Amino acid sequence: MDNRVVRQASLSFAGLITGQLLRFVFNIVIARMLGVEYLGLYALGLSIIQIAEVIAVLGLDAASVRMLNLHAGNRVQTARIAGMALRTSFFGSLFLCAVLVGVVSWPGSPAGNAGLLGPVIISYACSLPFHVVIAVGGHVLQAFRDIAPRILAAQVMLPCFLLALTVLIYLFTGPDIALLVPMPVAAFLSALWLAWQLRLKTGIGLRDVFNSGFDTGILRYSLPLMLVSLMGMVSHWLDILMLGWYADTRTAGLYQPAVRTAGLVRSFLVAFSASAAPLIAALHARGGVRELQHLFQAVSRWIAMTAVPASVFLFMMAGDVLAIFGPEFMQSARVLMILSFALLVQASTGMCDTMLQMCGYARISAVTVFVLLCVQVVLNLWLIPLYSMEGAAYSLCFVYLLLGAARSLQLWRYERLHMFSFPLFKPFAAGICAAGVLWLASAWLADMSSMTRLAAAAAGFLGIYLAMLNLLKLEREDVEVIFELLPFLNRRNRV
Repeated sequence: MDNRVVRQASLSFAGLITGQLLRFVFNIVIARMLGVEYLGLYALGLSIIQIAEVIAVLGLDAASVRMLNLHAGNRVQTARIAGMALRTSFFGSLFLCAVLVGVVSWPGSPAGNAGLLGPVIISYACSLPFHVVIAVGGHVLQAFRDIAPRILAAQVMLPCFLLALTVLIYLFTGPDIALLVPMPVAAFLSALWLAWQLRLKTGIGLRDVFNSGFDTGILRYSLPLMLVSLMGMVSHWLDILMLGWYADTRTAGLYQPAVRTAGLVRSFLVAFSASAAPLIAALHARGGVRELQHLFQAVSRWIAMTAVPASVFLFMMAGDVLAIFGPEFMQSARVLMILSFALLVQASTGMCDTMLQMCGYARISAVTVFVLLCVQVVLNLWLIPLYSMEGAAYSLCFVYLLLGAARSLQLWRYERLHMFSFPLFKPFAAGICAAGVLWLASAWLADMSSMTRLAAAAAGFLGIYLAMLNLLKLEREDVEVIFELLPFLNRRNRV
């Protein structure tokens, strides 16, 4: 098989995992320096701003990639499309920023009367226009075959600025200012750099943005994409928002490290599915059913091969992983165990959604997400008052199980395609064996300090997992994936 998917996925994953790890460290810094309450405030503020960002972007990020490629080589048209996308989303973000500030500042507003939550939302709302520039400008550069600025701005510079500014401001002022100021400043600096890159590499500047006119055709294409992204983002943050509403900021703060740590597993799905999507669309367009089935099964197997060890390890070592954030977060260990299983389900079945969208069933996919978003709301209303954080985790797990089953059945019904093959079960078998060995070694590991135990368990678990994969005789293309993701294992690279 053409290994372009693997190569592109490894590059995409490198940037994505760097950003995830930097944000993971940032969450640790907030938890350690500022405390659980401040981590909850950060999570609630971030959830509101990321949902608002999806609305402000209006789907123009993904739409601009397609439209710019349709007019590649036409300088006037590309400048007009890029300028229209940037201007529309930027002014939309200014409008949403004003709405958020007005709602929070309104007398009697629940957020405005919730201590520091109101100032956090206002401060983060001020960063919204800069996040939109990063999102849309980054996709414009991607359409010009340059994805590096988007990765650097969103996945490296922004979290690095956040981390550095938070620590510096905390040392010189205090926790309140350290929570409020870094987000808008970091977003502004990252957006400024991306705008410079946009001007430097494409020639698109402020004049193109303001003179680009208005194109309803692009909006007709982009708005359905926005609705799908919006429902996904709301589902992503729904548990945090409802915990903040029905419980308190402390509970949301305790839940945040568990759900975001488990969310690392999603990175494997995002990296592989984004790289495979164009090939899926091309194969479906020319009727290559057998090749499409093979690609679908292979990519699903590669996602499982990378997601299984991460999920199983988080499940087995949940308490020690959360102890990194502080001793008080260990009470969320059961939540992380539930969520690690939930995210494994999402990662393992997530390619079904990519297949549906690339095969022309985006509307069916959107309806499915909407229905299950409603189910998630109902489950949260029922389970959170009864079980607090664990109720939110069980709700998410059940929704991902339903979503995976629904998408698999839809794909089989409409295209007669399925993800199942005998090699798919080998990563799961290897993960179970590695988990069993780790469980047997738990008494020996118990005498170590938390960090030493975590490091020893990670090294041993990965070694056993890879050894089991080797014993199970992987497909040749699967071995190439391992060598691409872990090049130090490839003997051909050794001198």
